[in-house]
Order: sequence, then C-alpha cells, then structure tokens
Amino acid sequence: MAVISLERVELMKTSSRVAMIASGALLFVMTGGVAAWADADTPPVVEPGSVEPGVEFTVSNDGCLGVLDEAEALTEPGEVTLSFGDDVFVLDADAEGAWAQTLTAPEEPGTYPLHATCDVYDGTFDYPSAAVEVLAVEEEPEVEPVTGSITDITRKGCEVTITTEVSAPGEYRVEVWDDGEEIDRIEWTMSEAGAYPALWTITAPAREGAPGVAFALYGSADFALDSVDPWEYPAEVADACYEATLPVAGSPASPVVPASLDTLAETGADSSSSLIGLGVAGLLAGAGVTLVLIRRGRLSHSS
Repeated sequence: MAVISLERVELMKTSSRVAMIASGALLFVMTGGVAAWADADTPPVVEPGSVEPGVEFTVSNDGCLGVLDEAEALTEPGEVTLSFGDDVFVLDADAEGAWAQTLTAPEEPGTYPLHATCDVYDGTFDYPSAAVEVLAVEEEPEVEPVTGSITDITRKGCEVTITTEVSAPGEYRVEVWDDGEEIDRIEWTMSEAGAYPALWTITAPAREGAPGVAFALYGSADFALDSVDPWEYPAEVADACYEATLPVAGSPASPVVPASLDTLAETGADSSSSLIGLGVAGLLAGAGVTLVLIRRGRLSHSS
C-alpha cells in the first residue's frame, strides 16, 4: 500500500483550491461578469434607514450566487446568514444572488448594526456592516380636557346675561334654542381660562311650545360643554321685547325697550298674575307697547 507524504496531501489540497477558484472564474464569465464576490464591498440596503420603535423595515442585497450547472441552471442557492441583535436568520438567495429579509425595530431608540455573510460555491464572504436607526418618539404632552359651565343666568329687561366659566383659551359660543329651533347665538374668543358674560337680547315673541328657552355652551369643534334647559321667563317679557323692536309709525327713531320690563320676574316663576298685581300692563301700555298674552308651553331643545 502506497504511503502519501504530508507534503503530497498539502499539494493536493492546494491544487483543489486552485481548481475551485478557476471554476469560479469560469462561472464569472458565464454569468456575464457576476460572481459571488461581485457585491462583497456593497453593504446591505436598509429600507427605511430610520424607523420608529416596533416598525418593520427590510434588509436586502445581491451578489450571493449559488452553484450553476453547465446550462446555467441553479443547482444550489447561495446561503445568507443575517445577524441582527440576538436574532440570526438563514435564508437562500435567488438565482441572481439577491436576497431580502423583513425585520422589526427594537422598542428602545438607538443605532443597531446588521451583519450579513454569504456562503457560496467558492467559500464565504462578509458583506460590509449596515445599521438601522430607531428613532426616539416624543410623547405628546397630556392635554387636560376643556371644561366649561353656565354658572348664572340673569335678566334685566330684555337683556339676558349668561355667565360662563371655561378652563382654557379658545373659541366659544352659546346657542339659544326655543321649541327645537336655534333662534340666536353668541360667539366670543377667550385668551385665557376664566369667566365670560355672554349677553343675549330678547327680540322674538313667545312661542306656544315648551316654556322658556334653552342655552347650550359649546367649545371649539362643536364640543358641547354645558346646557340649561329650560330657562323660563315670562312670556309677556318676550312679547313686549319683540314689540319694542318694531318701528313706530312715522318715527325714524330706533325702538326703545320699556324700562318697565325690569319689574318683571327674572326667574322661572309664572308672573302673569304678578304683572296684573303690579300694574305692569298699565306701564307698558303707557309706553306704547301692546302686551300679547300667549300661554307659554315647555321648551323642546334639540342640539
């Protein structure tokens, strides 16, 4: 039996490696100049390169060619080992040596490296390192919800003051509703939190539906804050205030609201009997205002 020396074995190994390199060079020519080492100097593409925590991104590259037969058919794909943090992914490249892997960004912000190695017919090579940047996401400051309320309602004659209180600057309005219909609105802007006296002037006669009117306080973007429904006042006041807005025949002067309206009740109590007892009807008649006594029903407010 022949004994092969150690030097002979090393020579055979060297010859084998030379043959592999030669076959790789031949494959380089056969595949139009694309060999396993063709893209070894190109780092993987990270898309997108900057992501928020927990968001997916893709790592890809090419140049990891496998073994082709004489007909240039892929007999063994190139194998890529991709390391990302504590995770290791092993995937096959396609016939053109391209590969891709979808990853998920960590929850902690920072720059995270990626390492890829290609294992092909003539050995392995490492792609240059790449990295993904995980962005720090600023948390939106907690915004206290805007609150508001109608704290008081008072009437003096035909002028009604709806006192409001809001917790933040912004645009606000009070809608006035009567028998399911918006009949007026008061709008204003607050530069800071605080109280605001919204002033409403009674200019419409009493309706025959529900008693009184409703006040609805709104903030920005139609955000309902508070409402009072119903707020009752004497029907005679509404009728007298309306009559006072009508022009006097033959007189260019603006109509004047009778001061005697101040004597009417400012609460929700039915004051028709008290009007007679106090002789208010006579005062109004003396001011040239005709009282139209209409039964006041309960208001139906819909917003």
